Amino acid sequence: MKRRNAIKRTVVLAGLISFCFAMESVFAATNRVDVNFDQNWKFNRGDVTGAEAPGFIDAAWPTVCLPHSVRLEPKYCSGSGTIYQGIAWYRKSFTLDSKYSGCRIFIEFEAVMHQADLWINGTQLTTHYGGYLPFTVDITPYAKFDGTDNVIAVKANNSDNVDIPPGRSDATLDFHYFGGIYRDVWMHITDKLHITDPVYANKTADGGIFVTYPAASTSSATVQVKTNVKNEYATAKSCQVRSIIVDSSNVIIATDLSQLKNIATNGDSTFTQSITVASPKLWSPDRPYLYSLRTYVNDGTGDVDSCTTRIGIRRIVFTAANGFSINGQRVILTGAGRHQDYCYVGNAIVNSEHYRDAIRLRESGFNFCRTAHYPQDPAFFDACDKFGICVIVCEAGWQYFGGTTFQQRTYQDIKDMVRRDRNHPSVVLWESCLNETGYSQAWAQTAHNTTHAEYPGDQCYTVADWGAYGSSVYDCTYKECASSTKPVLTREWGDQWYMNPYTDIGPRTLRA
Repeated sequence: MKRRNAIKRTVVLAGLISFCFAMESVFAATNRVDVNFDQNWKFNRGDVTGAEAPGFIDAAWPTVCLPHSVRLEPKYCSGSGTIYQGIAWYRKSFTLDSKYSGCRIFIEFEAVMHQADLWINGTQLTTHYGGYLPFTVDITPYAKFDGTDNVIAVKANNSDNVDIPPGRSDATLDFHYFGGIYRDVWMHITDKLHITDPVYANKTADGGIFVTYPAASTSSATVQVKTNVKNEYATAKSCQVRSIIVDSSNVIIATDLSQLKNIATNGDSTFTQSITVASPKLWSPDRPYLYSLRTYVNDGTGDVDSCTTRIGIRRIVFTAANGFSINGQRVILTGAGRHQDYCYVGNAIVNSEHYRDAIRLRESGFNFCRTAHYPQDPAFFDACDKFGICVIVCEAGWQYFGGTTFQQRTYQDIKDMVRRDRNHPSVVLWESCLNETGYSQAWAQTAHNTTHAEYPGDQCYTVADWGAYGSSVYDCTYKECASSTKPVLTREWGDQWYMNPYTDIGPRTLRA
């Protein structure tokens, strides 16, 4: 699967697979193929009986490309009933060459708003809840490799749902649940011995590739790389992981070969490597230097899987006395908040538009962005890495605190957003809270603890409003009240929203 931290797709070998759309990439000398899956979807706005069936006739449905909005929405769409809410269907037919019958076939959705039921060849594989984070399905057991059509069907539903974060009804929200498959979709073809996807693996502080920097200075840096490898062969497999760091000129500056490990059938193992980089070029807003980490899995006969992860070597510190420092240098953070929607098309904007927003922020003199109030497109974080914009990643939440199901899904959202975005050097804060919401202290403590469990060590900082336990639970606090013990940021200039358990300012009260 594509790594969540901006895998650079390389040259595609022609003729590998028979699709009616263009391929994106394959890493040479391995069995991995990453295919853009955005083209030639059939679409219907509204519910249709039987649309999940392979034999369903969708010839009259229009053909659309992703990212896709269920309709063109009004330019001014505030208030109740102004956007489409309800069910929309997407179907796609594709063929798989028989040469891939011994591989694993995964479909990854970067996001669907905000409940997605998914079928492959008539078999339902999942229902995913939440419109801002990725999910992946393994279609291998249900796929056909005989040259006949495979059919994937997605039923997307952006109706109000109190159990799906943010939970508040669209009519009373200050942004919209614009519908559709509004981000990219990918097909990943891998060897049965392969690097996992961090979200799909669902392992605490593990899965996929996880890069941290225990030490970093201009003279030397330690790059720790954890790589999770799964064996889906019928027999045990022995393998090694080779990690190579290359600079922006494609020159190898460091490499490491792991010890040999034996992985049982249907088992997985995590390889931990510590790589020393001499005289590194450190990442900072003023000099956002990026390296590429190339990871290879070798089973003794050759490299069977590989991934490339873009990384920036840096260390950060937040303190009450000095604010924010990166690589030992104090940095004044000045920035803006960002929503991901655009006029008419809602959330369905292409990656270049996410880059354009980052460029505009940088050209305006900003080095900081709060991606309120939900996890945004991976392309925006890629752009922030490139242009030197520090980022707050926000959990989906806004002035609503639901019941048990809602709360459990917020915890899963925290896990998934950390797993997706942990390798971005631009990410410096995790807003693991529900914006302007009267949640309980128990919930706040679990949210904070969950974040640190997913990102152990001293490079993870959480943040919340002062009165929403930013004063007592989280690592940093937003400037609703002065603090002498916590690092303080102003999240919204001029915003007069308060929730202070001691003075009870404003209409909302804190839950016990």
